[in-house]
Amino acid sequence: MVCGEGSGRRKAIGVSVASALLTAITVAGTLLYYGQFDGTADDWLRLSPLRGKLQQPKQQQQKQQLQPQQQPQQLRQAQHNSGSASRKPSGSRRLQDWYPSTLSGSGKDIVVELQHVNRLEHTQLLKPDKKAIHRTEGSRIRKLPLKEFLNAVETGSFGEPAGPIFIGFKVGRCGSTLLDNMLIRDPRFLLVAEPSVIFSVRTILDGDDQETVALRLQVYRAIVTLLAVPMTHEQTVAVLDLNSRSSRFAREIVGSLPTAHHFFLWRNPVEVADSFFGKRAGWMSGLVSMTPDAFSEKQRRLLIRNHLESTATSIDEAVAASINPPMVFWYQQVVDGLVPQWILNNSFQAPQP
Repeated sequence: MVCGEGSGRRKAIGVSVASALLTAITVAGTLLYYGQFDGTADDWLRLSPLRGKLQQPKQQQQKQQLQPQQQPQQLRQAQHNSGSASRKPSGSRRLQDWYPSTLSGSGKDIVVELQHVNRLEHTQLLKPDKKAIHRTEGSRIRKLPLKEFLNAVETGSFGEPAGPIFIGFKVGRCGSTLLDNMLIRDPRFLLVAEPSVIFSVRTILDGDDQETVALRLQVYRAIVTLLAVPMTHEQTVAVLDLNSRSSRFAREIVGSLPTAHHFFLWRNPVEVADSFFGKRAGWMSGLVSMTPDAFSEKQRRLLIRNHLESTATSIDEAVAASINPPMVFWYQQVVDGLVPQWILNNSFQAPQP
């Protein structure tokens, strides 16, 4: 399904995804992908009609602040709803610079491990930032019992989250890094790339009984709320790019945060499979042998096939179970600018279908 054909046809995505998936399964790992955008985000911006919307020079921002009466009414209303652009990150001094990294323990002894982040040096949580944080502040870890963590988030001890929150799911190799590199040029966006803590929730809180499911939803909501706390005065919108393995939990994550904007990034499964086969994802390293023999190649094909199947199923489940189904975008729609345009429209203007 292509976005924009009407919300009434969104559930048809499951049929088209399943059809494409069956084709991919028979040839996964044997065909070369094609049609990939080979340029950088800078190349994209030079060609994109969104260039002026994503880049706001400081002088222009100051001019808009000095002349609010000249701002479009929808933009002023959106800023009012999501918080002022000059809003300072808040929270208690004890917790305001700590972000969740993983869950550990079991039963009543579950704790949330928090990583210290110096917000004077790091204003985003993208992959390069996380590597730098681990290198310079990796030893600064603190642990909070799960109940204490949930209460601290609920009372705003970590700070207040950004206004609009976007949660992106993906199949992998589908343009999420390019999307981050587009949005980072606008200082109003807080970008969080592949937080591993999301995946750890299901590992630690594994179970389908009613009590465990309810707690899991509460934890998902608290973690996303904390990750969406701005790191600078200008950030008013949070975009979370979840790793591809977290997509299998999409139905619960979407259900725990019904007011957030959810979307899937999808790509031709043949292209995804070939990309994974040619360059292994980090999560594959511990699951298949690193020895380049026939057995390990068969393992890798099976692992990729299972990943594609579980992701397609997760999309179907999340779309079918949600009152406001997640949007589903194709890789080419990232390159063409539709996805960043949709995010901009739902952040600073009247929401678009």
